[in-house]
Amino acid sequence: MKINYTSARAALISSLALVASLNLHAANAPVQADAYVQTGTSANLNFGNVAAVNVSSTSSGLLRFDFSSVPVNVNPAAIQKATLALYVNKVLTPGSISLSSLYSAWSEGTVTGTTSLSSGAVITTVPVTSQNVWVQIDITEQVRAWVANPGSNLGLIIKPGLSDPNTSLSFDTKENTTTSHPAYIDLALSDSAGAGVT
Repeated sequence: MKINYTSARAALISSLALVASLNLHAANAPVQADAYVQTGTSANLNFGNVAAVNVSSTSSGLLRFDFSSVPVNVNPAAIQKATLALYVNKVLTPGSISLSSLYSAWSEGTVTGTTSLSSGAVITTVPVTSQNVWVQIDITEQVRAWVANPGSNLGLIIKPGLSDPNTSLSFDTKENTTTSHPAYIDLALSDSAGAGVT
């Protein structure tokens, strides 16, 4: 779902009301590393220190998040909802994006198109047709899996949706000092789920 600043504020107010009514509390998982990798003549280049994550037929975005705000030993069931927020700063070709969990370790400062990266099945696919908007994506089950097994938190890879292979767009990174809208994950945590993972 794409939202502008006005609707984002309304959604936040509504979410806070829901959190209060359900005895939940909110947490935030900021982006820890963001980059993209390319194929072709740019495959050997690193794009870990640029202002945008490009996603296209020749570029795949990489994101990894910091979950230190989540209480230690929290039961994954305590995560009622986890919403990934991406700020779309440019759309060259509208379409959709697909997200998959990464199974390979990578470093923002060294990853390139020649780095061997493996990933799982597509978690979700969402349409992206407008720029200068936030896209919010429910990834609750994936975040629960990361919290249950912290060592598996190797991040996400973002590619054009299978039905929209020509999609071409970009998201803000944490290095973007112009619009400054890095990716993050909003978490709604239950106070009553109790400890689980050690």
